[in-house]
Amino acid sequence: MRAFFFSSFLLAALLSWPVAAQLNQDSLLQNWKNEEASRNERLAALHTLGKHWFFVSPDSAHALSLLLYTEANQYGMDWYLAEALVLMGKSALILGKRDSVEAILEEAYNLHYQAESPAGLANALLGQGLFHLFQGLNQQALDDLTMALGYAKQGGDPELLAETYISLGNYHAMHGDLLTSLGHYQQAYTISSELSNRWYEGASVMSMGNLYYLLKNHDRALQNFQRSLEILSGAGFIGEVPSLMLNLGNVYAQQNEHQQAIFHYKEAQALWLEMNIEGGQTSALLNIGETYLDWGKPQEALNWIEEGMQLARKQKRYWDIAWAKILLARGHLTQQEFEPAIALATEALEYAQEQDELNLMTDATEVLYPAFQGTGNWQHAFETLNLYYTLEDSILNLTTHLQLLDLEYSMMAKMDSMRNADSLKLKEVQLAVLDQRRRTQGTTLTGILLLSLVFGAVVFQRFQVTRRQKSRLAEQKEMVDETLLSLADQKHLVDQAYQDLTHKNKEILDSITYAKRIQSAILPPYQQFVKCLPKSFVFYQPKDIVAGDFYWTECVDGQTMVAAADCTGHGVPGALVSMVCRNGLQRAVREFGATTPGKILDQARELIVADIDPSELGIADGMDIALCGLRGRKLSYAGAYQPLWILRPGIHDAVSLAQQIPSATVMHLTDCTFIEVKADRQPVGRFPKPQPFSTHHIELLPGDTFYIFSDGYADQFGGPGGRKFQKAKLRDLLVSLQPLTMSQQGDHLQEHFTQWMGEQEQLDDVCVIGIRV
Repeated sequence: MRAFFFSSFLLAALLSWPVAAQLNQDSLLQNWKNEEASRNERLAALHTLGKHWFFVSPDSAHALSLLLYTEANQYGMDWYLAEALVLMGKSALILGKRDSVEAILEEAYNLHYQAESPAGLANALLGQGLFHLFQGLNQQALDDLTMALGYAKQGGDPELLAETYISLGNYHAMHGDLLTSLGHYQQAYTISSELSNRWYEGASVMSMGNLYYLLKNHDRALQNFQRSLEILSGAGFIGEVPSLMLNLGNVYAQQNEHQQAIFHYKEAQALWLEMNIEGGQTSALLNIGETYLDWGKPQEALNWIEEGMQLARKQKRYWDIAWAKILLARGHLTQQEFEPAIALATEALEYAQEQDELNLMTDATEVLYPAFQGTGNWQHAFETLNLYYTLEDSILNLTTHLQLLDLEYSMMAKMDSMRNADSLKLKEVQLAVLDQRRRTQGTTLTGILLLSLVFGAVVFQRFQVTRRQKSRLAEQKEMVDETLLSLADQKHLVDQAYQDLTHKNKEILDSITYAKRIQSAILPPYQQFVKCLPKSFVFYQPKDIVAGDFYWTECVDGQTMVAAADCTGHGVPGALVSMVCRNGLQRAVREFGATTPGKILDQARELIVADIDPSELGIADGMDIALCGLRGRKLSYAGAYQPLWILRPGIHDAVSLAQQIPSATVMHLTDCTFIEVKADRQPVGRFPKPQPFSTHHIELLPGDTFYIFSDGYADQFGGPGGRKFQKAKLRDLLVSLQPLTMSQQGDHLQEHFTQWMGEQEQLDDVCVIGIRV
């Protein structure tokens, strides 16, 4: 079973971003180098260049991803930071640099998760799906792609949705599920037909060519591959050319045109070598080896297979390793070396059964049956033969079903054509008969009869015209009456619906307003908060009537706990999640006796995950939070995505502080020292690989002020140009407010937020807490 490529080096859209080949690179480079352009414009230009070069030179794309990461990280632009990581991870996969790819793509996923970006999550999951596929983790790969489809549907990007459908189609085709594959391709083609994008057109044609290849329809497979080659190479997507050369080689190999097949495989291998794409080289080498086996040249075959096996082991490509073992087993079998053939084929079969690889299982059993026969082990030979026939039946059923669909479509087209032809012939005969009858009757009529008939016809015609006019007028009057009645009914229905909606809207608004009273009642009263923490403020401003953000205090073991939490969503959905999350914090302390911030968050996570059913919701719901415990001047902190900021009067030794607080970033700002203690990169909720939350201990000094907050303030758009406020501006604003009392700081933050927002809509709930010791 030869490797075949769908597009974009290995698995079509799993690796790709469709970018116009006619990209104006000079213009983008100028935008990137233009120091007067906004940061967003410069990073957007760099991002687009990276995506384009991914097709042409993965090495260049990888270098650009590192530059994009550095710039985005410097300016705190998390979306570009996440996209840089996706580009970095995908290009590293292509280049065979896989040691850190999983961590890179997971970090990209976390950033997009934090930003609640469905399109970004889909993009990151496509990369994770590819990584898991390379690792031979098929179920995880399928889970990634299925989740990516869900997020792509939410993302509102038709190109991304088509990309995801193609990826799923390719996955199922590779694993023998041709019917499911066909369904995904049809979805992608429907979307692609509405887009002016040559990449998707070429990818769709290539994918259909692969289905024809699997069905052994050589002529249509060749037509599709050659057409796809014209489209993609003509549009400048040269990264696709070796994939198509390999697929063309497969068709020739299937037709036993061995020389032509090897020519195309070697062309593909040379192009991938030039591009430094080791994954493609591996497939080309193994395909060459398999073709030499089919040609009856086992010695030449083994050299190519061994080279392919070495590359596959280097890249940890377990599917290719299993395939290479089957090919080596075939080589040993042709030379009557039964024991090594059995050992290699058995290892491959075990992997194939573990991963449910139907085609690999079939190829392995095809080697094992004659090998067991050769050793005289008839029982194992019989068992293997039974397994082989079972697998062949499964593949045959799928293939036959697809062939029947293709045949049914062709037959329907022919039947429609025949029916149209028969209908035309019948009409011609009817016209000929009528014409002959008219001529015969005309010759027998006399002049007198003709005059009588004409006179009678005139009288009758006038009668008929008058009757039709009266009938038409009556019908029109009836239609007008019916229309008037219908309009009256519709007006009544509209009025009734408006009244119903007004009533329901009032009920809903009353319910939400009452929910606000409930939510306000469970928040710590501001007077109590200030009484407990005299030098403090809380700036809390929901986006809607009710909020997903909340603040929380609790006395635990002689210390005052205080938290600023940001739950998934805002408005009513966010408020509902906030109730679950607040309850989780309360129970963690009161029922389970957790006393340190990290333990409280660990226990709250267990309770929240148990309370929220993920199958009922889209994004895994939970909260991001900064949680502090204050006992005198001893501060303990744990965070989920939300950091702790400390402003210390005067300039202090940054190295000493960094040693005291290992996870902290220390900066010297105007007349003060800024300390940021970073949060754990995971939410308090469902997460792919949850870890225990870290608790950090800090010894505060008199005059220190610490702040915890949600994302709402920094993410608000406004000011000149309608840009985000960003965390760096919030930090500088807090530094400028240090001479003020805490109450004055809270008032000033609120005024500044209102001025910055201007005419813009408030983007999210806002919660900022400041405490001075």
